[in-house]
Amino acid sequence: METHTFAGDIIPTLRIFELVGDAKSYQAWLKEHHNLELTDPVLFNGYKFFLECALSKFFSDITTEEELPIPHGVLLACARSHAYYPLEKLPNSCERTIFLKEVLEYIKPISKAKSLSALEKSIRSFKTNVKNIFDEIFQKCYKLNPDNKIDLEGALKIPLIDNLFIHFTQAFNNGPAAYNGELLKDFWIPEDKLNSCFLGYKYTLQYMWYTVVGKKLFQESSLVNMHTADSWSEYKYLPAPEGLSEMELLIHGDRFKLEEQTSLDSYFHRIREEIVLPIEKEYNTSILSGGSLFIQHKKIPKSIFKKLLKPSKPDPYKSLETKDKIDIILYWYSAEVFEPGEMHNGVPAFMTNLAGTVALMQKDREREFEKIQVARFIHEVEQGKHRYSYSILIDTKAAADHYHSGWLIYYDCCGDYSGFAGREFRNAEGLIQKYVKTGKVNLQTLEVSKEDFTKYLANHIHKNEFLTEQVINERTKKLEELSKLQVAKTQNIFGDAKGIILELVTYYALSQYHGPNTKISWSLNKKNGEIDILVVTETVTKLIECKVNPNNCNLEKEYQKGKQKLTKVTDNKGKVEFAFASLPNPRAIKWLKENSIDYHYLFGNTDPSNIFKGIKISNLKRILDYSLK
Repeated sequence: METHTFAGDIIPTLRIFELVGDAKSYQAWLKEHHNLELTDPVLFNGYKFFLECALSKFFSDITTEEELPIPHGVLLACARSHAYYPLEKLPNSCERTIFLKEVLEYIKPISKAKSLSALEKSIRSFKTNVKNIFDEIFQKCYKLNPDNKIDLEGALKIPLIDNLFIHFTQAFNNGPAAYNGELLKDFWIPEDKLNSCFLGYKYTLQYMWYTVVGKKLFQESSLVNMHTADSWSEYKYLPAPEGLSEMELLIHGDRFKLEEQTSLDSYFHRIREEIVLPIEKEYNTSILSGGSLFIQHKKIPKSIFKKLLKPSKPDPYKSLETKDKIDIILYWYSAEVFEPGEMHNGVPAFMTNLAGTVALMQKDREREFEKIQVARFIHEVEQGKHRYSYSILIDTKAAADHYHSGWLIYYDCCGDYSGFAGREFRNAEGLIQKYVKTGKVNLQTLEVSKEDFTKYLANHIHKNEFLTEQVINERTKKLEELSKLQVAKTQNIFGDAKGIILELVTYYALSQYHGPNTKISWSLNKKNGEIDILVVTETVTKLIECKVNPNNCNLEKEYQKGKQKLTKVTDNKGKVEFAFASLPNPRAIKWLKENSIDYHYLFGNTDPSNIFKGIKISNLKRILDYSLK
């Protein structure tokens, strides 16, 4: 039979909160049965902690409740399942997140209350602004399930006992089962808080059982001694039978005598025998079936939550630290950094991976995200110039029925301000936008300095390593090397391109200068090395070595290499000359003149033959002078 969290968990939990929140009634009971005062700080702290547990369970239920007409978002789901991320730092990415934040605003004053009067005031505010909405929904949209032969009083009582029994009486190492810290507070309760709240909590729990089951059944059960419990969940175990494995010991069950136990959790076993089983027999149902005792006969109107769907505070995303922003972009999944090699470079590998991931995406496969997730990280180099890191979330569930999804990051793989790297950037962006427009890719972007991004990756790369300072430093160094390698490859390609431009311009200029009777060859591959330009006239053979920046090479050495190449192409008297895109320094010019070596300078009047005369060189100068940073 279908069960409903709303009727089986949310409403009973709020009913527990309401009963406990009646401080005057509880105070009167406490005085009558134990001659204690709720104003005692120790009792007050435990009482407030019980309320926190009720609100924590309520909050956990409304976070996931599908019957509420408030849309969820992927980021909220990931914050719950991967990170237990504080709700107040989560961006307002969906209406459910906004709704939870607004509900939390009425919960926080209860947790922070320092006095009974302040607590009662906060309880009234929560009831007025939150609880009453859910009560109205229950009254208007739910009714008794006609398939069950249980009256309204019993149908309300059973889920109340179920929640009190399962969530508030069971106590683990982290305190009551009702306490759930996801998105609300730290999941793990500090030991000092557990200890300081224990006394007040157990009296409050005893009061709740008295209120729910009535005076007669209470006095006939072990509940009358619940206040004597001396720990949350410590048991006195019997010696384990010899020869049993760990699995057999687990199957063998609890090894203790219930009558010897003094922990609060031990009352779970007593209550089961004395309260739960008799009630199940009386109503001929399972105590766990409370959610099926009511059915939803009317759709919950979204308008009823109108006040709780308007954010009362600004979206916190802009004010978050860089680490938190990256965490959110990556949905808290682990990450690996792609390492480029000789065959697979950054952007081509990213584009291939992206296209392949799109191709693998099938509608009938289960996947964690509706769209392929791509992240773009922009690293500013200087104003108007940026480097880029791209990343793809490899959804292995959708691709290969695995569960360990994570990001593959193409770190510092291109830039938007140079020829080759800019082309790679445009290619990557073009492919991404193509898939974004067709609804196959969800793209998220974050501007972050390369230093901060490197620091993040060094601390969050998913590796089977114990994260020490040495490991972080090694990872940082490796990332810096990858960045330098990526830039170096781009620089090499860009440098080669500038060299080819100079060779072609020189080839063209020489062709115009010498005319049709001179044989001019470009880029000859010979056994002793490549010849940039070879000029053969009736009287002389010239080998032209083209150098974009003559100050970055050893001209004397290049001259000797040119002479060696020249001997392989002519038996006649030949000569080696140079063509430069940058003016040689004074020392180089002096050496060239002393050795009677001719050179052609593209952008000046020092060329003896003036072969570049008449060539429009303004754009050429801008290209050949450009250097990558």
